[in-house]
Amino acid sequence: MKQLIKIDNLSFSYGKSTVLENINFVVEEKDYIGLIGPNGGGKTTILKLIVGLLKPNHGTIEMNFNGSKNGQNNIGYIPQFGSMEANFPIKVKDVVAMGVCHSASFMPWFNKKENIKIEKSMEDVSISDLSEVSFNELSGGQKQRVLIARALVSDPEILLLDEPTSSVDSSSELDIYELLKNLNNEKTIILASHDLGFISSYINKVACVNKNLVAHKIGDVSSETIIKDAYKNSVNMINHKCGL
Repeated sequence: MKQLIKIDNLSFSYGKSTVLENINFVVEEKDYIGLIGPNGGGKTTILKLIVGLLKPNHGTIEMNFNGSKNGQNNIGYIPQFGSMEANFPIKVKDVVAMGVCHSASFMPWFNKKENIKIEKSMEDVSISDLSEVSFNELSGGQKQRVLIARALVSDPEILLLDEPTSSVDSSSELDIYELLKNLNNEKTIILASHDLGFISSYINKVACVNKNLVAHKIGDVSSETIIKDAYKNSVNMINHKCGL
């Protein structure tokens, strides 16, 4: 299987606070990887390092996208959900179009090829009927689909998602995971999440992140092992039946 990303002996600190230490990790084509771990454990930092928003203190990140070693342009990144200004008048199609904007863009319109990409990315996440709707009129699940479409419009090889269901209800959460499962037929996906129970039926690998990183194939380990690696014995698993 083709290796897309190889992280070798990576460490990162915010000032004197070490967040990641001696990270070794490989991402292969068509992987669907869940990053699991506590708040502050380093999940978001790993995603930002891959995207290039941060630079490691030590170690390397090698990328191999379409034969290129410079892979940032082949990455679609969906950061943690943040609310836009409620009165900001932007339509869904304009949010999606942000994905094809670049430093050389001077005009407030797009060429035919770019418009086709915008329409296709909306179709891929089933939001074409919302193209003229104001972004801030949407539900949390619909907004997340719009942001995924924005990431897809540049046709990246890999999608990085940081807590994509943190602001949606449980039914929308399931819809988003089903959407990502379908996208995984064509895209490699890395998803940071707290919800092992929800994502375990979708991912093929889990990376437990808490300063260090321990990776497993999802079928090779138990939930107890994953929680131990991610939380380092700081939590206990409770098995119960609540009838809900």
